[in-house]
Amino acid sequence: MQGFRQARTTTDVDFKHHWALGPRNDIVWGLGYWVSSDHLTPTATTLFSPALRTDPLYSAFLQDEIRIAPTVSLVLGSRFEHNSYTGFEFEPSAQVVWSASARQTVWVSATRASREPARTDFGVQDDYGSIPLGDTTATLRVFGNPLLKPEQVMDFGAGYRFQATKRLSLDLAPFLSYYRDLQTLEPGAPFLGTDEGQPQLILPYVFNYLAHARNYGGEAFANWTVSKRWSLFGSFSLLHMNVLRDASSQDTTAQASVGDSPKHEFQIRSRFSPRPRWDWDISMAYSGQLDGFNVPASTRVDSRLAYRIGESIELSVTGSNLLQPPHAEFGDQEGLLHTLVKPGVSVKFTWRFR
Repeated sequence: MQGFRQARTTTDVDFKHHWALGPRNDIVWGLGYWVSSDHLTPTATTLFSPALRTDPLYSAFLQDEIRIAPTVSLVLGSRFEHNSYTGFEFEPSAQVVWSASARQTVWVSATRASREPARTDFGVQDDYGSIPLGDTTATLRVFGNPLLKPEQVMDFGAGYRFQATKRLSLDLAPFLSYYRDLQTLEPGAPFLGTDEGQPQLILPYVFNYLAHARNYGGEAFANWTVSKRWSLFGSFSLLHMNVLRDASSQDTTAQASVGDSPKHEFQIRSRFSPRPRWDWDISMAYSGQLDGFNVPASTRVDSRLAYRIGESIELSVTGSNLLQPPHAEFGDQEGLLHTLVKPGVSVKFTWRFR
């Protein structure tokens, strides 16, 4: 979609209200209205039908935190939406929180969520490539699908927080997620077309929703206040993805999306105040390889030194990617032209006022 242009106007209005109903119920509810109008200019290879479109989104939410016992709370809620593509969507959630002791908290949750289809899913027509066939060409053309479905996930999570000492806390958060109606790209029946009066064979591909997935993993966090001037923060995450296409799907790339996310990530951050008004932050982050984008694992180190002048002014110097040459941390859609992250230094002046 190179050279693609769009003009968009968006309005977003939200209302939220907090309501305490007796000693056991703490209610939050709200309403929302979001509307976006666009004009998508066609290019030589891409067009949208219609070129002008207005999409409103109406939403409401309701959440009630119910105190079942002095140490147990139940949080029930839901978000309700109506969009112009798939109509009404219902997204409930539930969470139980148990304060097992003054130092330990346990929670479990279940949530259902959906992704509202985008403009591209509905009305795009994009020529992805062409193949010469004698005196003519075969064009690979991607079409949107007017019979849209929302991609949906049912997520189950749990958590455990342990305040080991006044200065050390640990958090664990495993999860299990089930996805259905994931988007695939399915081939259609070839047909004849024309390009500037010349015949061409069109090989159509249409968006459909014939894949599902089961993901699981977890995160672990640790916060350690070493002293009044020095704090350490660490985290580790694990993600295992299993994406499968339905028997009727011909999209052989569905399983390849597993390689678009790293399986392991690790980070440690240090926050140190060597003297009053001075702050020195340093972080090291490791990210596993991205097989889907041909991006190897990487480790980066960033550092920030700041000096506060009074309560309103701060001057800081930040260095990013300090120990590595330019390298890729993510890939493009084709996994070929990566954006390289380079070492860099920036200076920032901040003035806060009321």
